[in-house]
Amino acid sequence: MYWGMYEIPLGFLVFSGIMLPVTAILLWSIRDDFRPRGGRFDVIRLIENAIGLYLLTAMVCAAGMQVLVRYVGGEFDFPWTEELGRLLLVWTAFWGAAVIQRSGDHISVSILFDRLPAAAQRVGMVLIQLVTVAAMAPVVWYGWQTAETLNIMATPSLNLPLSAFAYPVPVGGALFIVHTLFLAWRYATGQPVESHAEGEHEAAV
Repeated sequence: MYWGMYEIPLGFLVFSGIMLPVTAILLWSIRDDFRPRGGRFDVIRLIENAIGLYLLTAMVCAAGMQVLVRYVGGEFDFPWTEELGRLLLVWTAFWGAAVIQRSGDHISVSILFDRLPAAAQRVGMVLIQLVTVAAMAPVVWYGWQTAETLNIMATPSLNLPLSAFAYPVPVGGALFIVHTLFLAWRYATGQPVESHAEGEHEAAV
């Protein structure tokens, strides 16, 4: 199948389609995780996690197919699975980092920070988010510029634009910035920040 000037392997398209119902089933099994304490359904969080779950599931299945082909061999030949696995790993890493930032669940060392007064902690958290935005902004900008320059080349196996490996940086980075700004607002106004790793913690006491 052709996408623009690129001929996409049919097996890859079939694989991508199969992953959709698989992801839907997995989402249904954990549907309660997307319902916050107030009982309202968090649609945005559902969409973000659905994309992340799709990427992760497809990456695991692509790796499994590599092992299967290696040991079974014969008529089964999917040379694009290795390249797809690497592509999905990049997308999963950047998308996952942005989704985790939604609840501020990135790993941090807070031994000294926890000893500060509550007001100082609030100011510190806001400053941390603003510094994060300032650091991520050029990453997104130059990441997009780099991705645009790679559109003229194609990957060897999937025959996708080579920029598919570069777009995770600006896309994931932009989502990261959006969540960071919302975090800064919640910390500044003293709103609670729900941590999906340890329950709910207060932004400021």
